[in-house]
Amino acid sequence: MAAGTQPLVCALLPTLEVGGLEWMAVRLALAMRQHFRAAVVCYDGGGPLAALLAEARVPVYVLRRRPGVDPQYPFRLARLLGRIEADLVHAHNDTALFYGGLAAFLAGRALVYTEHDRHFPGRAGVRLANFALAASARRVVAVSEEIRRQLLRHERIGGARVRVVPNGVDLDRPDPAAVQRLRAEWGVAGDALAVGVVAGLKPVKNHALLIDAAADLVARHPGLVLVFAGDGPLRADLEAHARGAGLGNRLRLLGFRSDLARIYAALDVVVLPSHSEGMPLAALEAMAAARPVVASEVGGLPEVVVDGETGLLFPPGDRRALVEALGALLADPGRRRRLGLNGRRRYEERFTLARMADAYAAVYRAALEGTPCAE
Repeated sequence: MAAGTQPLVCALLPTLEVGGLEWMAVRLALAMRQHFRAAVVCYDGGGPLAALLAEARVPVYVLRRRPGVDPQYPFRLARLLGRIEADLVHAHNDTALFYGGLAAFLAGRALVYTEHDRHFPGRAGVRLANFALAASARRVVAVSEEIRRQLLRHERIGGARVRVVPNGVDLDRPDPAAVQRLRAEWGVAGDALAVGVVAGLKPVKNHALLIDAAADLVARHPGLVLVFAGDGPLRADLEAHARGAGLGNRLRLLGFRSDLARIYAALDVVVLPSHSEGMPLAALEAMAAARPVVASEVGGLPEVVVDGETGLLFPPGDRRALVEALGALLADPGRRRRLGLNGRRRYEERFTLARMADAYAAVYRAALEGTPCAE
């Protein structure tokens, strides 16, 4: 790094398709520009979020790996790191740790590894590789205490190098008239209610469970509308599932949307029925929008949603429990408002984008300076 030049942090992730990890990496790269230069390398392909980086003149490199384990990829990546004069590699999740850790070693670059979420415990060989490569990282970040516990329990990755940095978001306040127009587009009229999921349409998000629960609630709430913002491989399956449950005319599939602030504001309750989560941005965004959250009690969600204070938690996959929790909120507008306002306060205290960026700035500086970890 030339004197007077900001360090270049190179984020390594699979793609720039729309997803929680990808949004977090993009927002972090943009938020850090006052202190660090940023670049992004994708090993499986590009995606629509690349346009946001291009607008901010953050370079994106799509350096594809070969199918399966690609033993040549770390060498190719190391050459790229040298060419762009990267100072630090930020590997997002364990596949990026594998390739990025080896490449950082070959290129003599500092390494930071963030674990967002994955299936634990995983295969023994993968656990061993993760343990060895994480040992080469100057700092390891977990997005939740639960992820930190899983890393320690299953891969013996722990100690002072590991820090929990919760994800953070920044959400604009939409025009109220625009919010009402959106509800009208969805067909939400009068005292009718809109319940939604903001997530990719993929199995882990478990949208089908909300469809099933809504089928049990429509008798009590005849104007109920379901809103799914996001796209993915299950779109046709979810449409069929809704028709089979008698809710075909109540489901609004919005696809990928950039007006998330308006969507959250137009919802009465945000639901996360996921099988697994690390630190989901949707829960943070819902709280930023002062909307109550009903979420499955998995991963880092209990660290975000305080049961009974900012939302309601239910056992994962439990249709009856989801019906009970969601029904309780739909029937009580005062409680919805109270939980939503509590969520907004909790967001401001813990989960802003500025807080996340400041925490990662400290992580990057310590990694670049080689500062010993305080025990």
